[in-house]
Amino acid sequence: MSQLHRSLLILLACPLAVDAAAPAASPPTVPGFARFYDGEKTDRVAGGRLLLSELNCTSCHAADKQEGTLQRKPAPVLEKVGTRLQPGWMLKFLANPHQTKPGTTMPDLFPGKDPAAESAQVEALVHYLAATGSVRQTAPQPAAVSRGEQLFHQVGCIACHQPRRKGAAPLSTSVPLGQPEQKYSLESLATFLKNPHAVRPGGRMPSLNLNDKETHDIAGYFFQGLQLPPNLAFHYYEGSWQKLPDFGKLKPKFQGKISGFNVTASPRKDNFGLRFNGFLQVPRAGRYTFFLGSDDGSRLTIDGKTVVAVDGIHPYMERNAAIELTVGPHPLQVDYFELGGQEVLKVEFQGPGLGRRGVASSMTLAAKPAARKTRKGEKPFVLDPDQVDQGRTLFAKLGCASCHQMKHAGKPLVATTLTPPALARLDTGQGCLADTPRGVPDYRLSARQREALSAVLAAPAIKNTPETRIARTLETFNCLACHVRNKRGGVERPRNALFATTIKEMGDEGRVPPHLDGVGDKLNDAWLKHVLDNGANDRPYMLTRMPRFGAANVGHLVADLAKTDRQTTAGELKISDAIHRVRSAGRQLSGAKALACIKCHFFGNHKATGIQSLDLLTMTRRLRKDWFLRYMLDPQRFRPGTRMPLAWPNGQSLLPDILDGVPRHQVAAIWEYLADGGKAGFPRGLIRNAIELIPDKEPIIYRNFITGVSPRGIAVGYPEKTNLAFDADQVSLRLIWHNAFIDASRHWNGRGQGFQQPLGDHLVTLPGGVPFASLESAMSSAWPDKPAREQGYRFRGYRLEKLRRPIFRYRFGDLLVEDFPRPVTTDGDGSLERKLTITHAPTSRGNSKQNPPLWYRAAADGTITPQKDGSFLVGKILRISVRQADGKAPMLRRRGNLSELLVPVRWNNQRAEIIQTYSW
Repeated sequence: MSQLHRSLLILLACPLAVDAAAPAASPPTVPGFARFYDGEKTDRVAGGRLLLSELNCTSCHAADKQEGTLQRKPAPVLEKVGTRLQPGWMLKFLANPHQTKPGTTMPDLFPGKDPAAESAQVEALVHYLAATGSVRQTAPQPAAVSRGEQLFHQVGCIACHQPRRKGAAPLSTSVPLGQPEQKYSLESLATFLKNPHAVRPGGRMPSLNLNDKETHDIAGYFFQGLQLPPNLAFHYYEGSWQKLPDFGKLKPKFQGKISGFNVTASPRKDNFGLRFNGFLQVPRAGRYTFFLGSDDGSRLTIDGKTVVAVDGIHPYMERNAAIELTVGPHPLQVDYFELGGQEVLKVEFQGPGLGRRGVASSMTLAAKPAARKTRKGEKPFVLDPDQVDQGRTLFAKLGCASCHQMKHAGKPLVATTLTPPALARLDTGQGCLADTPRGVPDYRLSARQREALSAVLAAPAIKNTPETRIARTLETFNCLACHVRNKRGGVERPRNALFATTIKEMGDEGRVPPHLDGVGDKLNDAWLKHVLDNGANDRPYMLTRMPRFGAANVGHLVADLAKTDRQTTAGELKISDAIHRVRSAGRQLSGAKALACIKCHFFGNHKATGIQSLDLLTMTRRLRKDWFLRYMLDPQRFRPGTRMPLAWPNGQSLLPDILDGVPRHQVAAIWEYLADGGKAGFPRGLIRNAIELIPDKEPIIYRNFITGVSPRGIAVGYPEKTNLAFDADQVSLRLIWHNAFIDASRHWNGRGQGFQQPLGDHLVTLPGGVPFASLESAMSSAWPDKPAREQGYRFRGYRLEKLRRPIFRYRFGDLLVEDFPRPVTTDGDGSLERKLTITHAPTSRGNSKQNPPLWYRAAADGTITPQKDGSFLVGKILRISVRQADGKAPMLRRRGNLSELLVPVRWNNQRAEIIQTYSW
């Protein structure tokens, strides 16, 4: 009898229901078994091993030699099960699971038992389970039903469940659904769909990461046609109002009864009003918060007093208020009017022991409502405390708590003391495996299922290797319903048409989940773990979502796939160019005039210029660099039939001027560019209708929002194609780059919102913070990090010299600084010379005395390396040199993880001059 708790384990495992006419019973449906092991010439031992797991035989029988090869299926959590399931459904399902829902993995608990004794035990168990809470039924909105039908058939539900559209052929691999509207309430089904692992931690029902609206829409689809008894009276009015009228003084056009605060009681969309009346049944005294939202005006009244109002003409708006209520009925009234636009009314509340929910679920037409009417032959379920006690005793006696999480008085129930025989000692012709089981739970196993279970019990233990664990896991969690690995699985033909895409031009690549061959080689460990634990939706054009199974269930696949699939054959590539130049090469290769990656791929928030494939900026987050280097050179070898073009035919580059035309170096450059997150700038051709500002005979000064600079940024583009951005807020030079200056289209079109990236190449970000500071100790005093203005800095604009190049001016106490950057032409890319002239010019309020020595911070980075020629290499990218007429050499210091290059300011008759050059 200890197997009774096994039955309850599966009792709550799937959305089930009872048809009006009892259908014929059928064997339990295990999709992996039905697809791969239910034929004549199949591996009976492997099929039996899958059944041992999915029928959860080891909840009663010790696994012994099979233990290491089984993926155990945890029991559903029974805490507060009464808040999820309808008592009437539980009674029917426990009494006759196989006719209630053909294909269930729930066994018949009492085959051949006296009907009266069976009924008494089932009823006691259900009273105990139902005592953990209650459910209230609500009906869906018609629009939600339509949206839910589409979601159910698009996001991935039909990969495991039977398609519900007219004409869909029954599939033996479909996990049965039954009629969830008889098992759940709409709200409890939506809650389950939002987080199925909370109830079923085993992950066989994965999460599709649905949001609240999506869960309610899918739940509403299953509850379509549900007719609920009215629980509110309403009066309907017509008129045009700016504020709520006194409906009590108006004559209604008509009146009636309705279920819930449903504005569809109005036959028109605009210029109408509704008054709803009923009784709020308060279950427990305490403070309740009411939420009222509407478009347009509304008012909520309880016991004749206004609780909350959202009056007037407005789009949807919500307010809330709290009041104390006693136990029992309270007259409640809601007035609502609609002038134009959307018609929306929401009335919700929360209180002692009640989470936020619709008020309608607690409303009745009368203060003392009549007993609930039931369908013919159905008894109303009334909780009996004596039955509850009997059910609790039976639940503990039968050992249900051996598998289920269930507590009484805050403590776990005692598990059974019965010890069924281990799997290795079972008689394969008796018990559950008998043709007609007697005195034990009956699973209604098919002949092939009995053969498979008998075969695995007689077989020796298999070696548990990464390959066997991967194969077993993919079958257990039905991954092969969507994916192919080692020529097994993939979307079944009858389901194929339901795998949809928003971009038909992409073909099957845009709608069918990818193969899993070599996936451990392709994806890095962090992304594998993320996908298995959290799911993913990185292919927005593919409507079928990658579900979330949870690391506790499938986390072992990370190490197993890596060990089985991983290769390291591309090797590290040594490119002599500086990293910022490598990234610029990658940027050029990705652009429209080179490999045109942006024609098919998103780039962050920017759409591709053609079809909208995977975001380029997610590549280095997801993929392994070694795999990327190999894949790019021969995509067809990794995914035959892919639309990804061969950019290096016959191993030859079509762009010989970039990185010496070495294909592997060009691929590595694309990787480094994408790994930088696009900081090197957007690929050319990504921004449509660009307005490129091109300095010709004189510089262009562009004052606007620039990425990497405060909102007080000033960009300067020079004819020499060396450009900069000065931050007037931090009084510092922040960005330098080569070639193209900037695209003004973001700011010169529309409302001009957002920050614009520089347009050119070799973008270098210089450290923020003020340029000058007085330090007590050059070695130990920290460089001040407060905002410049708090340190006394004031930006004084800029003046233009004879070639119209700006000289930035700012004050620091009694010091006036003129900061003059200018481009210097060289044989290669230009460099930048920056001349800082500091004048001691006390103001009338200033103090002319100079306290601790003044220092200029020329550079700050993780690494600064002195060079033989007296210059310094900053971050392996930027080469700088600093000189003063009579000054000492710069001082390099290390503080924590930061190196700083400090220059002592040397005065000559109240004036100092520092010249710094930047080459990159």
